[in-house]
Amino acid sequence: MGEITEDFGLDNVDPVGITEVLESHSQPLSNEELYDLAQQVTEQQKEDEDEEDRGTKAMQTKGLTDDLSAIYMAAESYVISTLTGKAALQ
Repeated sequence: MGEITEDFGLDNVDPVGITEVLESHSQPLSNEELYDLAQQVTEQQKEDEDEEDRGTKAMQTKGLTDDLSAIYMAAESYVISTLTGKAALQ
């Protein structure tokens, strides 16, 4: 096992842990264990989707904030130039 981990640059891998995982996969799982694994996978997928949604919402919010800021600055500029132009005419 040590030679394999070294060949693939996995020096930090625990060979005992790998052996335990491989041995555990050779044992049949009960229906309850399969159900629990399916629930864990479903929960992890939901957490991953929620995290992606939060990231997307944050990016959308930032984009909207930037857009509104640009609109506000343009409107402010327009109002100032309009008032300045009218004052100059009077």
